[in-house]
Amino acid sequence: MTDTLTISGSTTVRNFRFGCSHAVRGKFSDQTAGTMSLGGGAQSLLAQTARSLGNAFSRRSYCVPPASASGFLSIGGPVTTNSTTVFATTPLVRSAINPSLYLVRLQGIVVAGRRLRIPPVVFSAGAVMDSSAVITQLPPTAYRALRRAFRNAMRAYPRSGATGTLDTCYDFLGVANVRVPAVSLVFGGGAVVVLDPPAVVLGGCLAFTATSSDLALGFIGNVQQQTHEVLYDVAAGGVGFRRGAC
Repeated sequence: MTDTLTISGSTTVRNFRFGCSHAVRGKFSDQTAGTMSLGGGAQSLLAQTARSLGNAFSRRSYCVPPASASGFLSIGGPVTTNSTTVFATTPLVRSAINPSLYLVRLQGIVVAGRRLRIPPVVFSAGAVMDSSAVITQLPPTAYRALRRAFRNAMRAYPRSGATGTLDTCYDFLGVANVRVPAVSLVFGGGAVVVLDPPAVVLGGCLAFTATSSDLALGFIGNVQQQTHEVLYDVAAGGVGFRRGAC
């Protein structure tokens, strides 16, 4: 359907195309631009507002908050303009198969200060930055390496049964202080994203799962993005991460 989109009191976009649903099954096609239309392709906010707003939507950022805080969505650039603010940046890659998808190149995983031995080719399919997916999905080879290192670091705690697709879960009943090993994601260009403990363990389980094969696209879910300002600079071809933003 189409309607008039009002950005501000004086800025409108006529015949703006969008869709509505009460329930969604399956995946978005290459004709869509994501839940909030912030992806690429002809249906995106960037494409549909280009005539009225130029490249206003080519730089935007958001922060997915933990349960006790508030997040934000910023259009036109990062929330902070402080010159001392440093974003860890990685190249933004457009999918050749689905132009609405923005990809990043995950290159490694660090657990408790040690980089896991994962062949670089495992990550060659790329990973989708997905603010609507909950859990990060890794290539099976990478996931098994992460799971093995995580289980080794958590061997002091009793295991419990799997919860849905999460297969590494623990019984923390009566444990006052759970010590979660530090986990970092290493992206192309040297960007290192340090995850907060709630982004590593969700509901007592390791908050990662595996894709169907090492050849499938991975997904960086919103649990792992929590508290980071994620900056998309489409014109410059980069994605930035700033920890502790919300």
